[in-house]
Amino acid sequence: MTALDQTVAGRRTESSLVWLSFASACLAWMFDAMDLTLFTLVVFPSVSELIGSTDPGAVARTGGLIFAGKLLAWGIGGIAFGIMADRVGRAKTMVITVLIYSVFTGASGLAQTWWQLLVLQALAGAGIGGEWAAGAALIAETWPERTRQRALVTMQMCFAGGFFFAGLLNFVIGPTGWRWVFAAGAAPAVVALAIRQFVPEPTRWIAARRHDSFHPAPPRTVAQTFLAIFAPDIFHHTVVGVLIAAADRDLARGPRPGKGRDVKLDLSRPRRLKSEPSSVG
Repeated sequence: MTALDQTVAGRRTESSLVWLSFASACLAWMFDAMDLTLFTLVVFPSVSELIGSTDPGAVARTGGLIFAGKLLAWGIGGIAFGIMADRVGRAKTMVITVLIYSVFTGASGLAQTWWQLLVLQALAGAGIGGEWAAGAALIAETWPERTRQRALVTMQMCFAGGFFFAGLLNFVIGPTGWRWVFAAGAAPAVVALAIRQFVPEPTRWIAARRHDSFHPAPPRTVAQTFLAIFAPDIFHHTVVGVLIAAADRDLARGPRPGKGRDVKLDLSRPRRLKSEPSSVG
């Protein structure tokens, strides 16, 4: 094989690894959204059975607590696994997070009390939050710089695909019971096995780790690593990112009661239009 053939073969291999990393991150993020949404779809049958009441108020209060715990764990998981991805690797962390949200979503179908469901959904939420940090970093460090933004946008769009598959899953399996819907949520674990088998760590991350091994820096605690995003040179980027994410979550909630002008229609009796001529008695 000539030097030219070796160069061409090397570029093809590199291109294949780039696309493989991209596909794995997109699939993991899509199933992330699917497992996030499943509880929303089965909240009434699951919570009403576990608390022994079909009162809408009681179900709403308990379901709200469970969902709040899941979202809180989502944020904590994003921070914790983001730090972990820097230390042990992007692909390895993505495997761990996919396994976490898959296993605990499936295990949620075994809950016997509402607080057990809260704990299991919170653990699943930690994995859901951590997957984005690892997957986005994997694409950012493997995709060509000139089209990197498009790749990350495409990955984010896959989140909507997760909503679709969650709805489809509930439509097909929901009639058999909410526990089976959660059990089906364990399916993404197969993606984790594929990632572990075929997706390598980004060369940029490997190079950075080698550099650190030859030029060791003073060890930093987890708190110091987290607070690094508030360093003066990147502080404004952190603030802008947080505000955009908060605005996105706020818009996703839709309008709240009491906001804006309420329009009330009185349909109790017909009203005469102004253009109608008055009746002559």
